[in-house]
Amino acid sequence: GAVDLGGLAQNVGANCGLHAGLLLDRFGPRPMILGAAALGCVAYLTLYLAVLHEWNLHDNVGLFYLIMFCQGQAQMFADMAVIPTVSRRFRENSGLALGICKAFLGLSGSIVEQFYVAFFKPATVDFMLFLALYFPAVCLLCRRFVTTGALDEEHQPLQAEKRRCEAQAVIGNAA
Repeated sequence: GAVDLGGLAQNVGANCGLHAGLLLDRFGPRPMILGAAALGCVAYLTLYLAVLHEWNLHDNVGLFYLIMFCQGQAQMFADMAVIPTVSRRFRENSGLALGICKAFLGLSGSIVEQFYVAFFKPATVDFMLFLALYFPAVCLLCRRFVTTGALDEEHQPLQAEKRRCEAQAVIGNAA
């Protein structure tokens, strides 16, 4: 029904990204991840309001599809900011680094689901508010690590080692 088509709208949003590539080329990854945070926050807050006020999906199905499409766009914008950064920072092992990055993205859905089960179930409304704050917070945290321009111009070898240690500390704290 409507929820299944909402999932489809989210998937279409996450995979229609020609404009995102153009925006990335024009503005770089840091504005892209800020855009992802803003778009994701708006989409999740709107879903939160929909659940809070018990909107009838049959009366507002177009709005629901638009919200889900925007949420998919937010995820894709974040992905567009992260992928070039990982590719530049790990040139010799970019395939492995991208694989690990995408695996963490896949695991993040499972982690968020466990947050729901452990802390929110059955409080769906509270969980939607959590998502509205969680996604932009992660984007803003990642903003620290996304880069602009060529890696060789930005960082010296000692700075690269410092960044690697910082990234390990963030991943270690998240685990």
